[in-house]
Amino acid sequence: LANGMPVLCRGPGGAAPAAGEVLGAEALEGAPVFSVLLPDASIRHCPEADLAPAVAAGDPVGYLSAPGAPAEAARVASVDLAVWPPAYVVALPDGQERHTEGPRLVPRPGPAALGRGAPASP
Repeated sequence: LANGMPVLCRGPGGAAPAAGEVLGAEALEGAPVFSVLLPDASIRHCPEADLAPAVAAGDPVGYLSAPGAPAEAARVASVDLAVWPPAYVVALPDGQERHTEGPRLVPRPGPAALGRGAPASP
């Protein structure tokens, strides 16, 4: 999860997720905790398990078909926020669709991001 990345951050106790932007990360008890700037200018501290890419149907993404694989150009076909973590369906350029999860998406990749894989977690 890179700084500036748009994410959904699940609230305490499984509360509804809020959209925000990753500001940074620190290790607490050996696990990364991310600082997320919310729209109301407050900051929420979220463990990685409470974060998911904030993408919507139609958004361009990079899709990682396997861990360590290069990102393939794709478009989000649907997002199911009724479950946590959210479930995603991406459409590939050849028309095939893949059901996937957040760690396999690279939100809004530019041409330089395609082919290099997902951003590293701290």
